[in-house]
Amino acid sequence: MKRLVILKWWGFVAVLALLLAGCATPATKTEVAAPSPASAAERVARAMAVPGTFADLDPSSACLVEYQVLMNVYDTLTVYTPPGSADAVRPGLATAWETSDDGLKWTFHLREGVTFHDGAPADAAAVKFSVERNREKSTCAAYIYDAIDSIAAPDAQTVVFTLRYPAPLDLILASGIAAFIMSPAAAEKDGAWFNAGNDLGSGPYRIAQYAAGQRLVLERDPSYRDGWQEGQLDRVIFELIEDPVVAEQMLAAGEIDYVAASFMNDAQVAALAQQDHLRL
Repeated sequence: MKRLVILKWWGFVAVLALLLAGCATPATKTEVAAPSPASAAERVARAMAVPGTFADLDPSSACLVEYQVLMNVYDTLTVYTPPGSADAVRPGLATAWETSDDGLKWTFHLREGVTFHDGAPADAAAVKFSVERNREKSTCAAYIYDAIDSIAAPDAQTVVFTLRYPAPLDLILASGIAAFIMSPAAAEKDGAWFNAGNDLGSGPYRIAQYAAGQRLVLERDPSYRDGWQEGQLDRVIFELIEDPVVAEQMLAAGEIDYVAASFMNDAQVAALAQQDHLRL
C-alpha cells in the first residue's frame, strides 16, 4: 500500500526539497486541465502546498510559501545544510568563497558552464544583477543586504562583495527569500509575467503549468547540470486546496502525497496518524 506523509510545515518543505533536488504556457482558471497521468516509468509527487494560491512567483519579491516552488527552480550562491552538519552551508552556484581578515570583503567563485532555463549563462554578471534586483524589489527581506556597499564582477566566474560592516554573507546568500539568482532577462519582465507561470531559474525543475488557486506543476529540466539519477522525481504537482477537510480526505484517499500538518487542526492530524498507510 502506498505510504503517504503528513509533515509539519518546515519538515514538509525540507523533505519536498530533498525529493525534488535529490538531486509554460500561462492558462486561465477555466482553461486548465488536470495533469496527464504518470506513465509507468514516471515518478510524480502530488503535494498539497498552500491554502488558496501562490501570491507571488517573482523570485525577487516572493515572501511567503512560494519558496517551496522557487527553491527548486532557482539557485542560490550557497545552500543551507541539514541540522548537525559540519558546515552551516554548502556550495550552490558558488563552488568556493573566502572573506578578508576584516570581514569587509567576500569573494565567491562560481561554477562554470551553468546556464539558466532561457539559455543565458549563470555568470558573475547575472549574480550581480540578481542581488541588485532582489535588493530593489524585495518587499519583505531587502534588509538582508543592508551590509553590502558594492558588488563587482571582475570576471565571469568571480563575484566580489564589499561590505560596510562585517556580516556572514555566506549564510545570508543561502536565504530562501530574496536570494535567488536569475537570468538578466528578468530586467524586462514584471510580476505579471512570473505569475503567469514563467521562470528564469537555473535549478533542477521548471514551472510547466500554473493556474492560480488550482495547481502548479514542476517538471524536471532534462539538461540540468548535475544530471538525474534513477528514482528522482519527474514531476511535482502542487494541488492548491483551500479547505483543510478536503485536504484531509484527499490525503486519506491517496489523491495527494504530502500535506503540512499545520494546515489541519489537532483532531484531524490525530485521526490521520491512526491510519496505517500514512506517516507523520
